[in-house]
Amino acid sequence: MYWSHASVSSKLRNLHVFVQVVQETIDPNARIEFRPNTEDDPHKRKPDITKAKDLLGWEPKIPLRKGLPMMVSDFRQRIFGDHKEEGTATNTSTS
Repeated sequence: MYWSHASVSSKLRNLHVFVQVVQETIDPNARIEFRPNTEDDPHKRKPDITKAKDLLGWEPKIPLRKGLPMMVSDFRQRIFGDHKEEGTATNTSTS
């Protein structure tokens, strides 16, 4: 497949923006490392939601910068129970 320089540049810029949003959400001090793909790494990275749109009438409605923190919070709650992000109080007492 042929990709123009502009296409590759756009894809890399979009990836870099995504990585920055993930870093800001999870750990602003995290170091970003670019490494070679592993043998089992998928070669196609363009999910197609056409079936979800056509069959279910579903479309994404929450922007990445809003949805990613919600997802991280949900995962932290599921994995760590009452664990809250640093700087927030956890109220586990019953009245």
